[in-house]
Amino acid sequence: MVIFVQRTMCHIYVRHVSRQLASKQRETADKFMVRLCKQYAGRALRENLRDQIIEKLCDVELKNTQLKVNNITLETAKGKVRNR
Repeated sequence: MVIFVQRTMCHIYVRHVSRQLASKQRETADKFMVRLCKQYAGRALRENLRDQIIEKLCDVELKNTQLKVNNITLETAKGKVRNR
C-alpha cells in the first residue's frame, strides 16, 4: 500500500512540474517543445502534451495559429512549431 501511494504521489508531482513549464523569454518554440517532451517522457497522453505545447508558447502569433486549427494533432502542432 505504501509503495502504491509513493508512486502515485511521484506521478502527481511530475505532472504538476510538467504543467508549470513555460517557454522562457529567449527560448525558441522548438527548444521549448523538446524540453517539454523530455519532461513528460511518456508519462502523459498525447493530447495533454499537445495542449501544453500550445498553451505555454511565448510566441502569441504561433499560439493563435495553432488554436485556429480544428482537432489539431500532436504531430501537426510539433510540425508548426518546428517550421516556425
